Amino acid sequence: MRALYARGCDRQVVLDVFRFIDWALTLPVELEPTFHQTLDEIEEAFAMPYVTSIERRGIEKGREQGREEGREEGREEGREEGREEGQVLALGTMLRRLLRLRFGPVDDATEARIAAATSDDLMRWTERVIDAESLDDVFAG
Repeated sequence: MRALYARGCDRQVVLDVFRFIDWALTLPVELEPTFHQTLDEIEEAFAMPYVTSIERRGIEKGREQGREEGREEGREEGREEGREEGQVLALGTMLRRLLRLRFGPVDDATEARIAAATSDDLMRWTERVIDAESLDDVFAG
């Protein structure tokens, strides 16, 4: 590649030779990073990037698709987190109401425990309110 660039070969000739070499030879995986770094240095030195306009277009489309997939993935994660937060808030509210109906006012320690709980904990405690004899029975075990 360096010799072709140095001899002033037409860009298309360089690309054609490179494509042939790329097709004919497969570099071991461990040599690819070194090759790509060297190729980048050669292209920079001769100001002749290997990437064609069609390839640049494909790369840009790939980047845009990756960005869109990342945005969609972020939106989905946000929706899931929102659902989880909503579920935790609803279960916490329900548990507080049931505790007040069954055992009277809820103290600060119990409020803090409910606020820090997961949705699984809240669901388990809410189910226990039905049979619990005391507030301690709800949170036991």
